[in-house]
Amino acid sequence: MAGGELAPHCVAVERPIVSTRGCTSPVTGVVGFTCLEESEMADDEAGRKYVVRQGDTLLRLTVRFGLESVEDIRKHPKNAKLRAALDADTLPVMAELFIPKPQPPSVSVSPKAKNAFTVTVPMHVVVIAFSDRMGPMKNAKYELHGLAEDPVPGTLDATGTLRLEVPTAIESLRLVLVDKHISHTIWVGHLAPITQLPGVDARMAHLGYGPVGEKFGEPQTFMDATARAKTISVFQSALGLKATGFADETTCNKLKEKHGC
Repeated sequence: MAGGELAPHCVAVERPIVSTRGCTSPVTGVVGFTCLEESEMADDEAGRKYVVRQGDTLLRLTVRFGLESVEDIRKHPKNAKLRAALDADTLPVMAELFIPKPQPPSVSVSPKAKNAFTVTVPMHVVVIAFSDRMGPMKNAKYELHGLAEDPVPGTLDATGTLRLEVPTAIESLRLVLVDKHISHTIWVGHLAPITQLPGVDARMAHLGYGPVGEKFGEPQTFMDATARAKTISVFQSALGLKATGFADETTCNKLKEKHGC
């Protein structure tokens, strides 16, 4: 694989292991989605409605709205229709979630005294497997940019897999595969469900299929309908499926199997 910019990667998070596969073309995402601003969202005594944006994760929303646990959102009765998506930790873009009101703080302080507190930084777990035409990029050296310590040197494992924990506040990182002279953008939490077209686009791109839009390197890069159909047809033919150009259930199941999530 030639040096340069490797495909940006949209990854799901939350579960201890979320595995995606090697990238050889840019990731696509969402263009033209509009979301309500917070001021436009209806509140009630129990909480508020929230429209999911690309990049939202259960953990990010939990931290943002001051909740104790992701289960406060996942298991809320008003979110029952989204339970399958919430259990998979991939939030459908433009879906409407109910965010319950946080409980009053339980921390007590002593006036005119020194108070000590322990804070745990919420972390996303990211797992990505890199490969090229020769197979997994085993033990490849890398530099990771975008964390507090910059750069962070490291080595992919014997299967070409990167495993790391990332603070929820960080949405993107840049991974440089040193010996291969490849730069790769990782978008944390931007992988849409496979039931949405942006999720199909991203997984196709991660596996090395398909053209992209004009804005290379951004999760919002979008395939037009013609390009998407051609890409899906190529994938279907490669997997021995009927080349319809549509992401039907059989195609999505096979795409999920090959992609890893």
